[in-house]
Amino acid sequence: MLALLGPTAAGKSEAAVLLAVGIGAEIVSADSVQVYRGLDVGTAKPTIAQRQGVPHHLIDVVDPGEEMTVAQFADLAHAAIEDVLGRGKRPLVSGGTGLYLRAALGEWQVVRVEPDPELRAEWRQRVSREGPAALWREVARRYPERAAAIGVADIPRLLRVLEVGGRQGTAQASPYRLLKVGWWRRRQEIAQRIAERAEELWQGGMVEETARLMALGLSRELPPLGSLGYREAAAFLAGELSRQAAIAAFLTRSRHLAKRQMTWWRRERDIFWIHAEEEGMARLQAVSAVFLGGNDPRAVFGPDPYQPPAY
Repeated sequence: MLALLGPTAAGKSEAAVLLAVGIGAEIVSADSVQVYRGLDVGTAKPTIAQRQGVPHHLIDVVDPGEEMTVAQFADLAHAAIEDVLGRGKRPLVSGGTGLYLRAALGEWQVVRVEPDPELRAEWRQRVSREGPAALWREVARRYPERAAAIGVADIPRLLRVLEVGGRQGTAQASPYRLLKVGWWRRRQEIAQRIAERAEELWQGGMVEETARLMALGLSRELPPLGSLGYREAAAFLAGELSRQAAIAAFLTRSRHLAKRQMTWWRRERDIFWIHAEEEGMARLQAVSAVFLGGNDPRAVFGPDPYQPPAY
């Protein structure tokens, strides 16, 4: 099995489709927001044409008001992968959400605790009255190490820490013969592509899509409206930010997201990195062919020549 990972705006989706066409693969998305129906513009989902040409899994699987835990996602991902393998096809797992991708690949043993609706309702009411800092302080009081790694405004993750009693999943070896390829670009190129994406989103229906979601009565504290792009558009629609300030906030959060993603991936030692800007697609296809032929790409191409720098 192959996995294609990397930071936001690196062009993973396009590369994954091109690779999947070449090797006859089906794509299993490992994106924590593309799982939601109705979040199309802001999540840069593959187009209908792309999905018709290459089957995609785990896109549009839950309504925006529903919960999606890592455990639930892992179960869906494993079922999708086994379905693809069972039909004699190759799964290509692609995404930038680190924990979701590791769970899909079987590299993470998740905590199996069902969501607690009463606890969530109680804390969402408190957050609406006192702000998200109240929830963060409670997590910090009980589980200081967990709170230190989570942003004050990341309400879903903070609630999940309380639900699972501070427990964390554990790393494990994947049950698959696996090649993980990192698709990266230089920080300046990522910043430029993020700026171009911001222009496309705000000219291409981001605000209108967010307005439709808000009209459904969704809380802005839920993952859909709290995710990148939707949070800023919701703040603009609520009159809390000007259009210019909302776009600026989106640009800042996007760059920070890319940095966090690269920090996460650079800790892992088993990723074969490919620089997208330097004949990246040809190299991706060549590396994949060697792997699918039963060989180790590092034995053929040598140590990773494009270890990405820190962002």
